[in-house]
Amino acid sequence: MTEQQHKEVIDMMTKHPDIGARIVELCNLIKNSSGEFTTADAAEEHLIKEIKKLGLEVLQGWATSQSDKIMVQVESNKEVVKHSKKKSRAIQPLES
Repeated sequence: MTEQQHKEVIDMMTKHPDIGARIVELCNLIKNSSGEFTTADAAEEHLIKEIKKLGLEVLQGWATSQSDKIMVQVESNKEVVKHSKKKSRAIQPLES
């Protein structure tokens, strides 16, 4: 990992502490300092749970980011009507 990549990871973890916490949890699995995982099956089960949580948090962050970008675009477009009443006309009867 380059120094620039290291700085980017630290910046990302600072901006998204929930994702940073998941990364730390994955690193703790590698160390197994608690001795909690005595079998590969137990470690794999924990890893799968953490990856699912990480995936959910990443997708939530992505959705929030996309929503923010769209709102900025909509708000900057002054021609967009945020709310208006639909004007409809009844079907005109055919002349006989």
